[in-house]
Amino acid sequence: MSDSSDKDKADRGNDTASDAPYEVGNKKPPRHAQFKPGVSGNPKGRPKGSVNLHTRVRQGLRKSIMVNRNGRPTRMQVLDIISNRLLEASMKGDLKTIQYVMQSDQASATDAPAEDETANLAVGATPDNKTLRRMLARFSHLQSKDAEADS
Repeated sequence: MSDSSDKDKADRGNDTASDAPYEVGNKKPPRHAQFKPGVSGNPKGRPKGSVNLHTRVRQGLRKSIMVNRNGRPTRMQVLDIISNRLLEASMKGDLKTIQYVMQSDQASATDAPAEDETANLAVGATPDNKTLRRMLARFSHLQSKDAEADS
């Protein structure tokens, strides 16, 4: 039997410690799997400078592109274009976009401090909150009348 145990020790090869017994268990990995200082456990991991999806979306929203506005080519950020289209759709009477605009406005009012009134005047294309609330009330009222007529 001593021949087989000697052979097992020789097969392990990378055991440089003494013949003292070593228990493998909680916080005691096998000796061949122990970490070496200064060597990464994932050497081919995420490369430096790579960006995740969230970062790419944020960069894409801030990208500036050329659009025709009032017959003239204008540079605008993608985020501004999306918000303008949302507001235009809500002003045309799309109930879902009206609800979304109102919810996002209420959420931003609770999260952010009050804006300066002159900043709203500079935008020009953004309708004020009173107008949006009246539109939402009117379309909600019309929708409830349509539901009553259908039943």
